[in-house]
Amino acid sequence: MKKSENRKHNRLRPKKQTYAVMRPMFETMGRVLDISSDGLSIEYISTNGVDGQFTEIDLMLLDQGLLLQKLPCRIVYDNKLEETCSKAGLMVRRCGLQLGSLSTNQQAMLKMFLSGHSEATA
Repeated sequence: MKKSENRKHNRLRPKKQTYAVMRPMFETMGRVLDISSDGLSIEYISTNGVDGQFTEIDLMLLDQGLLLQKLPCRIVYDNKLEETCSKAGLMVRRCGLQLGSLSTNQQAMLKMFLSGHSEATA
């Protein structure tokens, strides 16, 4: 479910696989589907979704060695994709995150990522 009408910035698709890891427990990692300067959406596998306790994420572009750490965020939505439920209870979920106030360094790193490692969505 996309909420593009509520977005201030257009979302971009990462050119290469990019992952987000939820802090502080590092129990959930998902693939970044799209990203902008103020938010992103991820797809991940879980039995029950994110617990809502995390307030930061790390973004990783593994093949480039790029790591953006401790980006503050809040969950906007966390939806189960119905067609993906397994007998073991695992399901693919899609989660939308709104980024919070970023440090100057985090803003610069995110801007670099957006300009060099992403492309417009279809």
